[in-house]
Amino acid sequence: MAYNHYIVLEEIATKVLEHSEENKRFFKASGLSEIEELTSQLSSVTDYGMIASDDDDFSKDTGKARDIFKTNEYSFVVFKKYEDGNMENLFQVKQWCKNMVNTVSDILDHYCRKHEHGIRPLSIQKFKFYSLGNLYGFWAIQCVFFVTEPYSYTINQNYL
Repeated sequence: MAYNHYIVLEEIATKVLEHSEENKRFFKASGLSEIEELTSQLSSVTDYGMIASDDDDFSKDTGKARDIFKTNEYSFVVFKKYEDGNMENLFQVKQWCKNMVNTVSDILDHYCRKHEHGIRPLSIQKFKFYSLGNLYGFWAIQCVFFVTEPYSYTINQNYL
């Protein structure tokens, strides 16, 4: 079973953020450039949520033994509403976002270690975190991570 970014993160959002059909807190984007299209959906969120993004970015590495690996790049954004001009509230919201992005990445790391949800052991080598700041009245932090998997190919002989 291959890793399915949207299914796995929606499952995590259901457990961690209490996402449901009645109380939407999970959203999909095909890339961060698509987040602007989510503004109408985000207007229904009164507190916090998550956006899963799959930009279809990847790299291939031949490695030292000529084994080929494909590394897919995925990301998610955790966001929470804050009171504009209230610095104490902003600091609390920032801390909540840091805690939540760490919780979600810890769950993904656990899946990797246990070989669950299509994530092979040691396939996630790095998580990177970026503060996005104000996103339509929400404070937001992005997590980018990379899932590496073996890659093989065949070339149509007519192309050679």
